[in-house]
Amino acid sequence: MRGMRRILLALVLGALTTVAVAWTLAAFMPVPMYPRRVVRDWLGADGRAWGSAEVVLPGVHDVWWDDLADSYAGTAEEIVEQARIRHAALQAERRGTPEEMRVADGPPRWGTHARGRAGPTNTIGSDTAYGWPLPCLWLSVRSATQQAGTAIALVDENFVGMMRLSGEPSARMRTFRALPVLPRWGAIGADVAFWGAAWWVLITLPVVLRRRARVRRGRCGACGYDLAGIGGSCPECGAAADRSGA
Repeated sequence: MRGMRRILLALVLGALTTVAVAWTLAAFMPVPMYPRRVVRDWLGADGRAWGSAEVVLPGVHDVWWDDLADSYAGTAEEIVEQARIRHAALQAERRGTPEEMRVADGPPRWGTHARGRAGPTNTIGSDTAYGWPLPCLWLSVRSATQQAGTAIALVDENFVGMMRLSGEPSARMRTFRALPVLPRWGAIGADVAFWGAAWWVLITLPVVLRRRARVRRGRCGACGYDLAGIGGSCPECGAAADRSGA
């Protein structure tokens, strides 16, 4: 029973640590805009051509995405093909340099586009996940674009899954701080298991060391009762006598 309580306590502490680590990274870790080492181009379930570029670092995974119709002409299928050709050329050009990149097909496995949640009015946005060992909590900034003279302006920005700390969230720039609240369940499970195991060791190790010290002194490992001249179980707590000290 005590062992089960220690396991449950370790898991609770592991879950709290998982959230604390993710929020600490979100509050203090700067997210670089470049280099974006992973790029993707795909035809969405909504029939639109999408592209994304990702920064993946220990503790953070940032995905910047946009509707490729703002940058290319043609049907959605043609736009995706044009983008893939361009990125394949860039991949070859940057191979072996500090800006080397990987080209992948299909949407990211998590975030706004993992389940087609971009919405009909959103054309640009970013998803950012934080946590360690795996980024497990994420937030999103989604926006539409509007032609403003020769430039493209962002309009109708909306913020999803975050508690803002400072700055104004932007789908284009990393000039804000916010705490993410959207879960990546697989990553959360892995992080809770990792931190829970660490807590279990911290909780259990003193108990094991104390038990061994008691046994070496001829006492009951469970309660510390003096077992000198006593055989069998401890008369105080009923625990089986362990005289090995192992």
